[in-house]
Formats: sequence, structure tokens, C-alpha cells
Amino acid sequence: MHPFKRAFLIVFFGLGTVGGFAHGFASLGHCANSCRNARRASFEDHVAEVCTRAAERVADEREAMNPVDPRFAPPDRSAVGLGGLPGHASPYAGCDHHRP
Repeated sequence: MHPFKRAFLIVFFGLGTVGGFAHGFASLGHCANSCRNARRASFEDHVAEVCTRAAERVADEREAMNPVDPRFAPPDRSAVGLGGLPGHASPYAGCDHHRP
């Protein structure tokens, strides 16, 4: 093999090797950044879920420790008519344009 051709091939393959490694490390760094962002978002979602469950558990425990006295419970509005009193019709019954 001619010495010039051999030197050219050594330089060519050497540069290709260095370029290939550089590209590989760059893609590893890019993947690490995008994967790191995805892991961080996943971790933040997990922490938010844990905090929400803990707050709900504390609220349930407080409610169990301090039950609402039925005398002070909010009124049941399911049987209340539009007039505001149970069993009474609204003064606006049958009149659509004066309805509040």
C-alpha cells in the first residue's frame, strides 16, 4: 500500500472515530436532559398527589374527631322550593320573565 494512501486512511478513520464518539456523547447528553425533565415532572406530580392524599386524610380525621352537630348542620335544600320554604311554591311560579 502506498504510504500516502495509508496515512490518509489513518487520518480519515481516526477523524471518523472521534466524530462518532462525539456524536454519541452529545446524544447521550441530550437524552439525559430530556429524560431528566420527564423524571422531574413525574416526581413533582407524585409529590403533589402525596400531599393531596395527606391533606384529605387529615381533613377526614378532623371530621371524624369533630362530627357536625345536627343542630348546626347546613339545611337540607333538596325539599326547599323556589319560595325558600319547604312545601311552598315560588311567588314567581308560572311567570318566566320575573324569575330571579
